[in-house]
Amino acid sequence: MLKIEACQKTVVWWWILHIAIVAIFASPAHAQSDAIQTNVPAIKDVYAKDFTFGCLLSYRHVGFPTDPYVPGQSSVIAPNGGNLIKFHMNSMSPGNNMKPQYTVDISANAAAYSGAATQAARDSIEINPVVRFNGDLIAQLNWAKRQGFTFRGHTLVWHSQTPGTAFFRSGYTTTGARLTKEKMTQRMENYIKEVIRLIHEGWPGMLTAMDVVNEAVSDGSGSDRTSDSEWHVTFGDNSYLMKAFEFARKYTVQYGET
Repeated sequence: MLKIEACQKTVVWWWILHIAIVAIFASPAHAQSDAIQTNVPAIKDVYAKDFTFGCLLSYRHVGFPTDPYVPGQSSVIAPNGGNLIKFHMNSMSPGNNMKPQYTVDISANAAAYSGAATQAARDSIEINPVVRFNGDLIAQLNWAKRQGFTFRGHTLVWHSQTPGTAFFRSGYTTTGARLTKEKMTQRMENYIKEVIRLIHEGWPGMLTAMDVVNEAVSDGSGSDRTSDSEWHVTFGDNSYLMKAFEFARKYTVQYGET
């Protein structure tokens, strides 16, 4: 349990269930070598009764030469770079590949919409976006599964790293009309449902937490993001925040990922 004491002497207690350390591997030169110190207690074991211990990672920095190849994955640039992670940790979070920019296949959605033969088909496509996990994310989650890791999902709703304005418009193109709040709510729900379904289908029982909404409040001003958030602009208010959490909860429960 962590005690935080503010300037006003307000004391807040937080129960810590998971601890994550951000590891930055900017280039091969920064990746750890194959040799690691093992004559020390593993951090994950020291705190096994208290919390999981992990980091944000990218598969190409931790993959092993013997890992099964996943179509579309990037080349591993630090062979055996995951030795230190594997020794000390038991949890992880994807760096970028679970963000909507990489999970929403905007091109496939636009093609399906434009190629639909009937209005009924277009109406269905409009609210049921194609969601796919790319090779790097699949390889990353497979790696975590082989190591017995759990993972924290990141992220479902964000003003950044979402497929531009196209995701918020009819036909999934930047020239389409902006969706109504009702249509965007349906699109959001089915998008979140698909992400959770894919997680459950491929890696059941590994999801321990999900970053549902990221940076809805500006770091600089401390105020709600409005004009710089397509979510806020399309909904016309901040109701998208509560909806995102409602849908995330609904489908993690439905698929047993709670």
